[in-house]
Amino acid sequence: MSQASPLITFCNWFSQLVVMNLCWMLMLVLGAGVFGVIPATSTLLLIFRRFMNKGNKTGLTDFFCEWCKELVVSNVVGLPIILMMFSLGWYLHWALGSDTEILQLLSLAILPLLAFLMMLLSASILQGSIFRASAKQRWRLALSLLRSHPSLPFTLILVSALCVLVGLFSPIVFLLFGITPAALLVLAWYIHKFPDLNKSN
Repeated sequence: MSQASPLITFCNWFSQLVVMNLCWMLMLVLGAGVFGVIPATSTLLLIFRRFMNKGNKTGLTDFFCEWCKELVVSNVVGLPIILMMFSLGWYLHWALGSDTEILQLLSLAILPLLAFLMMLLSASILQGSIFRASAKQRWRLALSLLRSHPSLPFTLILVSALCVLVGLFSPIVFLLFGITPAALLVLAWYIHKFPDLNKSN
């Protein structure tokens, strides 16, 4: 069987990145933003991994079906983390704006906790895209990933933030690609760390 030309391979990847990003945005809207972002991101990573392993293109129907499976369990895991982050962030904003210097200094102790919660959320999304598990098991898997390979969830956060930053300056680029570059990078690194994922669905 002849190998596909580099141009065809590039076009396949380009088109799939755009399709997956549009699906991600649609599921984000369908979930009213806050309820859609976590399952949509987990589904994006899952569909992306399948495409990387098997080269099968995926459309809206496949994405929607997987998103529905993720909708409840992903939010059960992720929404409490987001709520804690919002609460701590609000308190940090209030404390830094106060006139009491001691309160301002003590509020800085919240920053490491916020960073940990953000890493935990990223790890739970990443692990949820790899393992079809219950909410309780995903918490354990996320904590395990943070202990063994904290660079993976950190990379997902960092590159996703860079993608959003690029989107602020070029909305067209974000509309086409969104956070798919972050998904591509972190999944390639994850598969490098765990080669058995090449054989999984």
